[in-house]
Amino acid sequence: MGKLHRGERLEYQPIPGSPELHAIHDKGNEENLFDRVDYQVTGADTIHTNFQYTRSWFQTPNTIDNLNSNVPNPVVAGTTLPAQDQRAQIRRLTSRRCGPA
Repeated sequence: MGKLHRGERLEYQPIPGSPELHAIHDKGNEENLFDRVDYQVTGADTIHTNFQYTRSWFQTPNTIDNLNSNVPNPVVAGTTLPAQDQRAQIRRLTSRRCGPA
């Protein structure tokens, strides 16, 4: 039978000596789904099939220096740079089949 696993919130560990008391923009999660199917063709032969899907999503933590608050935009005069918003998502689908030996 398949199983679904949902991960807990990923925690940011501050660097010793940094001025930030908490991380900014540091959320994330992950999920795993897997299933296995076995089929016995004969008394001596069995086919095994494994499926797995994994997905993780997280934000790259920012520090106060990365916020770009009130930093002039060098390309468009009279505007400021937006706050950084760096994200990453990883998806992976794996399938494996072992036939009769």
